[in-house]
Amino acid sequence: MRRLSPLPLLALLVLLCAPRSAAAKSETADNDDGPPRPAHTSPNEKGEDRVQQLPELVISSSRITALDVQIGKLTKKIDRARRRLKKSSSLDESLNTDDIPKLLSILGGYTTGQRKSLARERLMLMEAERSILEAMKHVRSYREEQELKTQLHTLKSMALLLEQS
Repeated sequence: MRRLSPLPLLALLVLLCAPRSAAAKSETADNDDGPPRPAHTSPNEKGEDRVQQLPELVISSSRITALDVQIGKLTKKIDRARRRLKKSSSLDESLNTDDIPKLLSILGGYTTGQRKSLARERLMLMEAERSILEAMKHVRSYREEQELKTQLHTLKSMALLLEQS
């Protein structure tokens, strides 16, 4: 917080508390006949009072950044993945249970348990990606931003490898 010098404040105090001149005293003595009256304003050509307009406010940047849009899309993906993780078809579970050997699995070659574990890993990677994006919104230095970008890149490459397997 910036400290003010005491000299301008002292000068203002002296000005406000100083005794008034004789001309100012006689002027106020003439006007002490009743309650104060409002200041006279001159009407414009149409006889209306003047209206003062404030300067126009222009907003140059949006409050929603590209990172916010990415975070929103990723949040929707995470919600969809959570819903899909909770529901699996009974047909898929009956045909691809963990009890049946891998050679007899019909749909995709993976058991339901394996697919659920892959979906959980994908979900964890997406949540980590979202937390990194949220941290990128509040970055304080260029170096920190670069570190977060490399972490984000490694997470995305891990998710891509997980999708391919």
